[in-house]
Amino acid sequence: MNKSSARIRRALSLRFSAAMLLLAIASTVGFVTALSLNQRERHRAEAIAMVSSQRALSQRIALLTSRLDQDREPERLREELHAAIARMRRQHDVLTLGASADVDLTRFLSPIQGLYLQGYLPFDRQVRTFLERAETVSAAEPGSDAWQSAALDRYLVVGMGTDALPQSHALIVQVMQADAEAALTKGRWVDGLLWLSALGLIGAIAIFIFGPMGRRVADSIDNIATAEARARQAARSADAERKAKGAFLHAAGHELKTPLNALIGFADIIRQENVSDKADEALQEMQFASDHLLGLIDAILDAHRAEEGTLTLNEEAFCVAEPLEAASRITEGLCRRKGLGLEACIDVPTTSMVFGDAVRLRQICLNLLDNAVKFTEAGSVGFEASVAETEGVLTLSILVTDTGMGIPAARQSAVFERYAASEDAVARGVGGLGIGLSTTKTLVGLMGGEIALRSEEGAGTEVSVTIPLAKVVPAAPALEAPERDGPIRVLIVDDNAPNRMVAEAMVKIAGGEAVLGCDGVEAVEAANADWFDLILMDISMPRMDGIEATAIIREDGPNMTTPIIAVTAHVAREEVPDLLDQGFDEVIHKPIRKDLIADAMMRWTGPGAAPLRRTA
Repeated sequence: MNKSSARIRRALSLRFSAAMLLLAIASTVGFVTALSLNQRERHRAEAIAMVSSQRALSQRIALLTSRLDQDREPERLREELHAAIARMRRQHDVLTLGASADVDLTRFLSPIQGLYLQGYLPFDRQVRTFLERAETVSAAEPGSDAWQSAALDRYLVVGMGTDALPQSHALIVQVMQADAEAALTKGRWVDGLLWLSALGLIGAIAIFIFGPMGRRVADSIDNIATAEARARQAARSADAERKAKGAFLHAAGHELKTPLNALIGFADIIRQENVSDKADEALQEMQFASDHLLGLIDAILDAHRAEEGTLTLNEEAFCVAEPLEAASRITEGLCRRKGLGLEACIDVPTTSMVFGDAVRLRQICLNLLDNAVKFTEAGSVGFEASVAETEGVLTLSILVTDTGMGIPAARQSAVFERYAASEDAVARGVGGLGIGLSTTKTLVGLMGGEIALRSEEGAGTEVSVTIPLAKVVPAAPALEAPERDGPIRVLIVDDNAPNRMVAEAMVKIAGGEAVLGCDGVEAVEAANADWFDLILMDISMPRMDGIEATAIIREDGPNMTTPIIAVTAHVAREEVPDLLDQGFDEVIHKPIRKDLIADAMMRWTGPGAAPLRRTA
């Protein structure tokens, strides 16, 4: 039994080896033969295509010649005519073996030399005469004496290019195609023989090959299924990492904005006291630095939202001049610190009220202005803004210019891409995060506007923005409210002690009286115990958050209808509508400013106060 198995094994091995050897020989012969035939036919096709191209070029030259004195742009047509003549001449030199050509290509051009060079008036002479006359026409300017003298040449070029030359080239193509058909017939016989040989070999080795192949295919399918399962798991992991990244950025933004709120607020309050000029300057620098850090935090968060496709607008009624002037004031300080001039021209009426996102508009201006200041070492930064009204729509035009380093032409198309800070700018310490302009372009697009850039390296940059804004119809004047007896009573709820101190000081500066609470539980207790004109409520707090506390206050008690303003660094702007639906009257994003608090107090408790919901 063992001897028989060994004998069978040896026989199978010999047969398998012989079959594989024959298959290898047949495959090699077939490959070499097919490669040779394919290369030959490819060169034949190139030769036929070149002759066909000559036919098209002669017709093209005739067409351009006939249109030279009719077209509004004769110079452009003359350039095209020159190019067509040059190309036809080069190809004709190759076809008549007057120029160096590939050896394999020459094999198919040699048989047609008789068609070009023989006869009473050789076709080669006709083509060259045609090209010479076409060159004479192309050299003459329409309307000139030379143009009039070349009238016969134009007539001959048009006639030969539309009749004689195309027909002759078509005849040559037919001759070459006939040779190609004959060669293809021979090739089919060769292919048939090779196919029969391969079929015989395949039948002989099927038993020895297909079995192992089937097992390998099954193993491959199993491997593919395993790889797909791993890919799905990797996708789930990537999605989880993306969500974790978003949650981290969201939480980090809140944690960073909370102390920033205290820094900016305390600096704002202290500057109201009688401090020395040096101290006031130091406080102002601290505010600038804090505002800069706040801008970086917002830019990072917005870049992530843009990447996730969750960056949205929060539209409200606002005076279009306010965010423009705020951006101009901040930029004035940046320019002063760097020794630059600011040429600002805001030609926008202070009475122009529109619907839109004031914060995002301010962010667009600041991003562009900050970029201009950052890349300008000497000179000035320009900031122009104007509006034009058409059928209830105000079109805001913004222009930011600088005298900085400029942007190389090769990089201008990439400046609005995320993380596009140039290596040269980074090396000079002004590269930034490379996300400001990307976010700006996204915001402008969300507002239905357009942004354009023009720059010259070494001469500065100019960025223009146009944004359509819906005009607000003026409301009827509010009735004058009776005079208030006593100060405005404000309940301030925040789990961060410095933030409570800042808010309390700002309320007092605005002429109010503050009661403090450190979480939602204390907020509910205070609201049930006394009446308040206004409640400033933090959102993220221990024991009970601001949302739950607001819901309880709205259920019953003396402050059921008291305006409640959410003061938060935790809520994204796209989440504001959800907060307004949960009982809040307004949402203010940290850091808070004294003017912001004063405006909110006047808006909700002053003369003409109305239950409008908006964000700041």
